[in-house]
Amino acid sequence: MTPSLLLTRPAAAAARFAEEVTRDLEGIETVIAPLIEIRALPLPEMAPPAAVVLASGNAVRAYAQGQPDRPPVFAVGPRTAAAARAEGFGILSEAPDAMALIAAILARPDPGPMLVARGRHVARDIAGALRAAGREVAEAVIYDQAELPPPPAALALIRAPGEIVLPLFSPRSARLALATLGPAARGRFTLAAISPAVAEVAEPLARGRIVVAPQPDGEAMVDIVRAALSGPAVADRPQA
Repeated sequence: MTPSLLLTRPAAAAARFAEEVTRDLEGIETVIAPLIEIRALPLPEMAPPAAVVLASGNAVRAYAQGQPDRPPVFAVGPRTAAAARAEGFGILSEAPDAMALIAAILARPDPGPMLVARGRHVARDIAGALRAAGREVAEAVIYDQAELPPPPAALALIRAPGEIVLPLFSPRSARLALATLGPAARGRFTLAAISPAVAEVAEPLARGRIVVAPQPDGEAMVDIVRAALSGPAVADRPQA
């Protein structure tokens, strides 16, 4: 039986990911069941920074919506960089994850006062790391990742027979899945995790071994999820 795909990301990101993952694959039932909704928040009044640090497409869109200026950007991941370019930002540097971006910023000449524009919930304290290294950094929470109740479509899929592939992109999304999908979700999924930290949190949801993306980015997640949907069960593969 062909696996189903359950996506719990915010609706717009889930739809983009589903399109990439299922392209050229036939017969994939995809259920988009967001457990988080992105809500832009007003930017505080401040002088334009010399550079802005953006770690996600959500940060790019929220910043661009609330700020007419387009300072140069330090971006986490190629997708964030591409979103920033599409909004008219120049890219000073991009790196695959937050730790690599911190190192890349510190390896460059100090651009002057920076702004880390971020969501309310983050996995890595970029601003704190840069301040500890002596850089002048302000911080602004420009969007919220508000929790949503589990959609009925997700609960129905979990209770039905068949394999379900569940990609998870952050420790918080794994915790939300555990907390909101109910007892029937435990041990139910073939899991694709963006990082070992996500895999550790999500372990109770797994019906077998968890595949971890070789790089913590969207492209790697597309690859491992496509493999799970089109090849042998992820549970039968060694953990990456």
